[in-house]
Amino acid sequence: MNAPLASSRFQAVEDIPHGSSEMTRECLADLLWQISTRATIAFNSLDLGDDFGLTRSMRCLAAEVDTALGLLVQIKAEAIRARERQQARCSDEVSA
Repeated sequence: MNAPLASSRFQAVEDIPHGSSEMTRECLADLLWQISTRATIAFNSLDLGDDFGLTRSMRCLAAEVDTALGLLVQIKAEAIRARERQQARCSDEVSA
């Protein structure tokens, strides 16, 4: 696993039960939509010279990106577990 994505700051997101990888992907899709909206708000605040709005939007954007990275770690981990289960099944079938 990559060291930057495995950092402890994503631990809280990894502990959230999503039930299935599809639910995790759905949560990530919603979060990515929110990130794109937040980036638009930050850009508009910058354009208007609204430093408070820009700062708030950028801080929220950073937190949302961190959460999205945590969900990505979850998706990657599930993919690895699924691949390992598949390989175990294949090796059991070959040896039987």
